[in-house]
Amino acid sequence: MNLKTAKYYISLIIIFLAAGFTVAWPQDNFAIIRLRLDGEQDSGQCVSTLPTFIWGYSTTSVNYRLKIKLLARRAEQDSVLISETFKQTSRKYFDTPSKNKLVPGHKYIFIIEARHPNLGWSKADTLFFTINTPPDGSRFFNQQETIFTSDSVDFRFHPSRDQQIQRTKISYRLKVRNNAQNALVVDTLFHPASQNDTLKVYLIRKWQENGQFTASIQAFDGVSYSKADSLRFYVNRRNDPPLSFNLIPVEDTLATTKVELEWKAARDAEAEFGGRIENYYVEIAIDSAFHRTVINKKISAKDTIYNFDEIENHQLYFWKIIAVDEYNARRESDQIGKLIANTGNHPPQAASLLTPSNEEILKPQDYIIWHQPGDEDKHDQISFEVKINSYSGSESLASFDITQKILEKALNEKLDWLSYNYQNIIKIQLLGIIKEPGRLQEGAYYRVVVKSFDGWSG
Repeated sequence: MNLKTAKYYISLIIIFLAAGFTVAWPQDNFAIIRLRLDGEQDSGQCVSTLPTFIWGYSTTSVNYRLKIKLLARRAEQDSVLISETFKQTSRKYFDTPSKNKLVPGHKYIFIIEARHPNLGWSKADTLFFTINTPPDGSRFFNQQETIFTSDSVDFRFHPSRDQQIQRTKISYRLKVRNNAQNALVVDTLFHPASQNDTLKVYLIRKWQENGQFTASIQAFDGVSYSKADSLRFYVNRRNDPPLSFNLIPVEDTLATTKVELEWKAARDAEAEFGGRIENYYVEIAIDSAFHRTVINKKISAKDTIYNFDEIENHQLYFWKIIAVDEYNARRESDQIGKLIANTGNHPPQAASLLTPSNEEILKPQDYIIWHQPGDEDKHDQISFEVKINSYSGSESLASFDITQKILEKALNEKLDWLSYNYQNIIKIQLLGIIKEPGRLQEGAYYRVVVKSFDGWSG
């Protein structure tokens, strides 16, 4: 081959190479760019099962020709789910048709090619993605209602599993709601410090006393939450006494010596925490301060009736009920009841006058003394009326009432003008009866009259 022929072939090779270079050039200058899943954070954890694909073009044009394929990845061979061609379009997105809803946990490939009217076909762009499955639901270890007695509460729960990420990358969301106020009081996302088979979380805050709360736990894989598991718990730092309760009234005056005492059932302050009324005490006394108790009986918490059949005629009784919980906290009934029986009356015996004797001479500072034998109705409270009448009895010169209250004062205190002892001996100074001594004449005789009253018209 001469030099001229060699130059000819070299020129053909250059033209051929130049021509080949010119044909390939559009593919390098026109491309699909920024192919991605719309609204997704991670193609390895795609939340939507009908994802939207978006992209851009390296060179602007009015219309493109598109070839799109969506494949499901299989161990043996990928299967084609969608294969579409768009002849004239300017779109930069593709919505997965609803009939092609993708399966959580499965892997897919999205392939797109575009043809520029002047620059030809781009290289195929490929997007590998996985439809996310939420983590397995975490569960509290203790599924029973829990009572906490301090401001520090803790929860143990099982760790979650996830198909897309490692267990150590899973976070957890704990929420606590105050049930009475229907208010969210805790909402925190945390990552456990340890990765044991039992996970723990601690909360320290000022909880509402006797509050009822619901805690819920969810696992979070970065894009999706698991189903929530819930647990109801209470905060009860101290034991409160039973709640207030009422007596059911009975007639104050009874015509019988038997009566049913009844009251409303008491409720424990911690009933929602399992607290209960352990028992009742029936207290019956003959004084309102319950210093002189005649009945103090423990009865079952199931009973709200007590048969009182030891009533004595004309005796005033006071009664109350005491509710006791299992920790011995007590609550008295809101009322104190009282009752008295009147099954008939026996008049008191007449007073026996000891001084003065008949026609005895008395000085103003001397005493009138008598003995009160008693009353068949032993609980009657005897009072007296002492009169100084004219000897004929036609005129009352002085009169003084000695009530039971005055007698009690004389019994408990030392009075100069009146005394009373447990032998029912009563002494009253003449000056205590006659406020105007001038009404009595020196040397004249007068009549002393002592009347006894039992308060029941006797």
